[in-house]
Amino acid sequence: MDEIVGALAKARSLQESGSTKPCFIVAETVKGKGVSFMENKISWHGVAPTSEEARKAIDEILGGGKKNG
Repeated sequence: MDEIVGALAKARSLQESGSTKPCFIVAETVKGKGVSFMENKISWHGVAPTSEEARKAIDEILGGGKKNG
């Protein structure tokens, strides 16, 4: 999180300094990180989970990561 906040602060600083050059932030992430049935599965991109799937995902995330079964 510190890296994200730092990158956003740097981008804001560039903008406020009057820079006309484009600025972007590259985040190397893992899709669905910590959710057993979503992690690294491109098929979940842009798809909403069902209520049951959402509850399971939240349980796994709050529980510290993927669970077997």
